Amino acid sequence: MASCAFLCRVLVWSLSSIVEARVRIGKGPWLTLTQVKEGPLFVASWNPQKYLAELHTLTVYAKDSSGREQTIEQPFSLDGSQPSFRFWPRALLMSNVSMFFQFLFGIMVCVCVLPLCILRYVHRLALEKRMIRPRLRWKFCDLWLRKLWVLVSVDRLFWPLVVSAVYVPVGPWFVGEVIEDHIGVVFAWGIFVNRSYLPGSLTYAYGFFQMLTFQFPLILAVAHCVEFRFWSLYVDPLCSFPRYLCRHVCPLLIVTLQMITAFFFWLAYGTMALFLGPLRTWSAVLGLILWYQAATVHKDVLREAAQVWVPQPLAWEEEKSESQAHMSQSSL
Repeated sequence: MASCAFLCRVLVWSLSSIVEARVRIGKGPWLTLTQVKEGPLFVASWNPQKYLAELHTLTVYAKDSSGREQTIEQPFSLDGSQPSFRFWPRALLMSNVSMFFQFLFGIMVCVCVLPLCILRYVHRLALEKRMIRPRLRWKFCDLWLRKLWVLVSVDRLFWPLVVSAVYVPVGPWFVGEVIEDHIGVVFAWGIFVNRSYLPGSLTYAYGFFQMLTFQFPLILAVAHCVEFRFWSLYVDPLCSFPRYLCRHVCPLLIVTLQMITAFFFWLAYGTMALFLGPLRTWSAVLGLILWYQAATVHKDVLREAAQVWVPQPLAWEEEKSESQAHMSQSSL
């Protein structure tokens, strides 16, 4: 009976000569690999009949004359069996990274826009006495409801925050030297450069982190700052130093981080992108303006919020002002 030898072929190479090479199939014994002539091909005889079913592992060990050694494992099958992956590695390999960040980017835009718009509508209903101001069970949630409520009642704060959040997925992010000697315009959904359009991919990831690290924290910081101003004007004018410090540190930290990213933006894309960059430079300037507006807003601008949150003191103040005006007219 004629016998047929099956060879396991392995390529092994190094800067130095190979002094030892072995192979092991599955949990079987180590087999010595024999070099074919003087090339990188090494072979060893094996019996494939033992490995016809299921998935197996081919392990190769090699060592050169300089003392370097390495072991490599490679799964294989003869019946078409496939390696099984856990859920998260499988989901990561099968997912579309661009679509994933596009979804997260859309979620962040909605988070930064829809709650403010809904609260603005509820504020109008409360002013018209068509609904009662909601009172949340948890004090922390009720506190932040008041902060955001005061924010949406001020037009000079509400509209810039909403428009800037909507601008990120729509308008151009910057104009600059995208590639060498070519000026381009970058949007969330693509790039126009050298009369060509490149669809956006990782730009959605960039936009997602912009909304997560700047736009959303800026909304919370401005809401905290303007609510602090509101409380000091209508309820309690006394202010402790820690509260005063927290009022200004949060917006300052957010704007400072945005300016740092704008600096690296300038290093990457040049001076034109720095000055024509709504995403980084202009947003930092907007943060400074909103911070100043929230910290210095006039009492009359906050009157609508006071009608909802502190109606009794406000009514008493109006009666007092009316009586003083009446007394002045009587004296005349």
